[in-house]
Amino acid sequence: RTSPVPIGHMPHSCRHLAGVEVSGTTGPLVRNGVAETGYEPVVLATNWDTIKYQARRDCYGVYWSPATREGWHAPGIERPSYCVITVPAGEAVAATAAMARAMNPDVRILVRARFLAEEPLLKNAGATGIAFEEAEIAEALTTLVLEDVARCARETCPIDPPQGETSLE
Repeated sequence: RTSPVPIGHMPHSCRHLAGVEVSGTTGPLVRNGVAETGYEPVVLATNWDTIKYQARRDCYGVYWSPATREGWHAPGIERPSYCVITVPAGEAVAATAAMARAMNPDVRILVRARFLAEEPLLKNAGATGIAFEEAEIAEALTTLVLEDVARCARETCPIDPPQGETSLE
């Protein structure tokens, strides 16, 4: 697997597990996490540099067009069981999810989204699970705040709370 997968020659073990990425770090992190469990996901990308990058890391990668049925047939992924979309572009994600659903009505479509407001668009397109950046960041920041408040209640902090207040409770 030192070069991109030839069109129509997807290894049988990959045919039902599809991953989608264009650039950035989220796609490779998801791909690596899934691969550690024994699956061999394939990276389906609209960027040739991404495919070459995957090939250098001994990963399956296919240059494709998610907007058409031929875009799914060419790499040999006619009926994916899973489609993980890591690109956070709402309209593009919705179009890819809708096509995955058209290819297999039972496909599990797990997507990344930036904003909570994108939920109706993505659910209508067929997403079965959505990871929202806004929600993840809000949860992480809330945890950081609460951990820091608890630490400051035990230790001296550079900024003390106003007189008479020691916590957010």
